[in-house]
Amino acid sequence: RSVADPCVYIFSHRVTDNIPFVIWMWVDNIFAFTNNKDDIQWLLEQLKTHGVNIKLVSVANALGCKVILKDTWTEITMEKYIDKLHDRYLKNAQIHPVKVPLPQSYQKTRDNDTRTLTGTERGTYLSLTASMLHAYTTARPDIGFAVHVLTRKMHSPTGADLVLADHLLRYLITTREYGIVYAHGKRGTQMASSMYGAVDADFGGDNESRRSISGVAHLYRGAAVHWSCKLQAAVTTNSTDAELYAMMIATKDTIWLRQLLKDIGDEQYDATEFDGDNKAAISVVSTDAGMGHSGTRHACIRRAFVRENVKRKITSFSHVGTAFNYSDVFTKALDCGTFTRHRAKLLGSSSNSTSEKAMEEPVSKRSRRS
Repeated sequence: RSVADPCVYIFSHRVTDNIPFVIWMWVDNIFAFTNNKDDIQWLLEQLKTHGVNIKLVSVANALGCKVILKDTWTEITMEKYIDKLHDRYLKNAQIHPVKVPLPQSYQKTRDNDTRTLTGTERGTYLSLTASMLHAYTTARPDIGFAVHVLTRKMHSPTGADLVLADHLLRYLITTREYGIVYAHGKRGTQMASSMYGAVDADFGGDNESRRSISGVAHLYRGAAVHWSCKLQAAVTTNSTDAELYAMMIATKDTIWLRQLLKDIGDEQYDATEFDGDNKAAISVVSTDAGMGHSGTRHACIRRAFVRENVKRKITSFSHVGTAFNYSDVFTKALDCGTFTRHRAKLLGSSSNSTSEKAMEEPVSKRSRRS
């Protein structure tokens, strides 16, 4: 059993092309990953001896995903899942192209309609937001901040929130063919696979609580494998502490991910490198600067925790300009140009040339793929 995740099992005695047989248990589903079909038959026989009979289906359409396997890359999209959302919520509507998941003026939109949703409208908002949350957590990291904004209002949504949810759904429909593309070597070959990432914090970004918003992205094989957009648990009094809080989250997630990769046979020997745009925070964790007794005990412990893991070569942090920090996608609404650039980094090598062309015309004029 994996040390990092008790739902993951690695059969190290069954190895094909240096890749172990791995199974992942999710609720009442078992996902098996192997390069050898004999492993699947062996698993079925083992389960049968314990009185467990299961139905074997392709992973290509699991959890609402569409998985495309090629010799040198794998793509995961939510195309069919988004089509179902389209049919359920906007079946007869003409969908004009929407290029960003959340407009930068979304706060003004909220001021225009403050009526509290009730009845059918409230139910529509809750179910639609929950559905888009599933798309975000599964294979659409690009909608992270928009989903964060919508889920923060699940307890008391307003008419403006429903407008924003509708906007996000239209963005998903516009970009329905987009997915995460992971690069890998041909079967039987080895390929460098260092994990790296980016971290950011929007200082005081939540207008109601004035808590900051953390954004973290971990990339592996050229695309995002783990991402998060979270409201920080406490108010910070300066941007450096807000960034350090985000670095702490990134470090915790990195320790877990490195252990998981080690369990499945891809141990990370070098430090996981993160891009960040706060020079002061990077200086604090990379040198002895700022490690005195200033700030609260919690803030000092956060600094010490991140710095200790930098010393252990678990993580490292480098400065990049804000324009190149792709974790910005998780902390604020961006303009179209910046968002498109960051989205390409998160989703990996784009095989979505048809989607780029499709954004120039209404969805109702396009033919859907089966």
